[in-house]
Amino acid sequence: MNKWNLFTRGLVKENAVLVLMIGLCPALAVSGTVRDAFGMGLAATFVLLFSNVIISIMSTQPK
Repeated sequence: MNKWNLFTRGLVKENAVLVLMIGLCPALAVSGTVRDAFGMGLAATFVLLFSNVIISIMSTQPK
């Protein structure tokens, strides 16, 4: 296994802290108004959408 694969595996694939924090992001936001809740919902959707796009692009690259 080369160093790049080891680095990406530890940083992205097997990083439990990163996975848990991405999942907790919308749950931890306590919004006082509907406007704030809507903004947080849009932000969480944006992050999840574009992280999925980036992961899909990375997974289709030849090894």
